[in-house]
This record gives sequence, structure tokens and C-alpha cells, in this order.
Amino acid sequence: MKDLHSMEFYYAANKSVDATAHNIRQPIFTGQCAQMFFADVFDKIYAYRFTDEYFIRRNNKISQILSLYDIPVPQTSIHCYMQTPFEKYEYCPNPTLAECIAAGMPADMIWRVYQDALRLQHKISKINLSFVSNVQNMYYHTAYSRRVIKQLPPIVSHSAAALIFALSRSGKMRLFHNDLNPGNILVSPDNHVSRLIDLDGINISNTPFSLIRTIQSCPQLKPDELLNFYAEISQQKLSRVKILALLKMLQGASVSRHKFEHIFNISR
Repeated sequence: MKDLHSMEFYYAANKSVDATAHNIRQPIFTGQCAQMFFADVFDKIYAYRFTDEYFIRRNNKISQILSLYDIPVPQTSIHCYMQTPFEKYEYCPNPTLAECIAAGMPADMIWRVYQDALRLQHKISKINLSFVSNVQNMYYHTAYSRRVIKQLPPIVSHSAAALIFALSRSGKMRLFHNDLNPGNILVSPDNHVSRLIDLDGINISNTPFSLIRTIQSCPQLKPDELLNFYAEISQQKLSRVKILALLKMLQGASVSRHKFEHIFNISR
């Protein structure tokens, strides 16, 4: 989404939905393709997100479906101001797991939060895909493969792509949160998951891919421990060899890429 609007426009858009909105401000970090604002409305805080209309409409449907299964995600509503669509949802003030880790959360508490997140991931995976048949989706591994090929050195990108292709054909396609990282997990005061955010990442994939993305997202996790836990709660036989092989390849390729960039002084 190209930003063609002024700050006055976004303030007016927020006011068009909530006339009493005040203290309108932007968060420090926003999505690469989105403009986001927070505003106080009486005793609550709401988020207003301006991004591609495809994601606004898609995420609204996804949030409705997940709410039927008691999966804590933002409940979005769709609005429009001067032919510019945007979404609104109630802001949750709880910290992200990334913020908790930065503040010194111990490893056992990190693992406890991830266990909650994996249970929610399993609940998402059990949603019948017929419920999202009217929701536009790109298979997540397609986008993932393109990004890997673009980011990795040519010497390994084709091998990684071949392994991704093989993995994408293993296992049943399901709905997953494919970006289950510490920045997208909100933590309650008693150290449990209070909400999963970033609805853009909830898409069709399969178990190996969702687990790879989860393991990659948090260095504090032990891959074997995570795989064992998910296999237990889902009662699935996981493609452990393929999962760990791809992880090893991606980790090795990442190290090689950084060395290559350092030697040739290439800035990303």
C-alpha cells in the first residue's frame, strides 16, 4: 500500500468512526505495508489500520471464523473514509513475548507461553477449510519459497527450494498461523497467551511449515522439545527428518549469506 495521505487525513478517518477519539498517535513499529494509529475512546484504546483492501477484508473474515473457535485474535471491523478502507479493533495492552524476553523472562516461562501458543495453533489447524472456502488464500509455502530463493545465496537457493517443494507436498493442508513469533504473541500478567496478532500470517499451509516457522522465530526454543510437544497434543506423526534437515539448511545458508555479505561489503 502506497501512502498517499497526510496525517490530517488519517486523523479525520479515525474521527469519522469515533467522534470522541482523542490522543490519536502512531505506534513506534508498524507493518511495512500499513499505516496504523491508536486512539483513546472513553476508557478503551482502539487500533486503526490502513493497508491493502485485500488484507482488510480477508482478515475480517478470518477473525470472525477464529472467534467461533474461541481463539483470541483481534476482532476487526471494516470502515471506509473517502474511498479508503481501513480496519478497526480493540487494542490489547498486554506486552508481546518479545518484550517479555527482552525484559529477562526465564526460559521455562518462555516455553510455557509457547506451549499455550502451540495449543492455539493446533486449534486453528482443526478448523475445517470449508469455512474459509470463500476467503482468498495463497498457499503459504508459495510465498515462503519465493522469499527463501530471494534471500539465500544462489549456491544453496535451488536446493532449499527443492526441499521446500518436497515438504509442501507432505501432510494435509490446514489453516495455520504461519508467523507465530514472539512479536505476534501477547502475554497476560500470569504468563499465558492473551492474544495472537498479525492476522496476515494466518493462511493455508501444512504442519511441517508451521513448525519450521515457529522454531525459526525463537532461538530460545529447543526444536526436539517443540516437535515432541506438538506431536503429543496433535497426535500426529511428524516429518522430523525433513523438518530438521530444512532448518539446518536454512540456518547454514543464513550464516553463509552473512559471511558473503561481510567479505564483499554488501549491505542488505
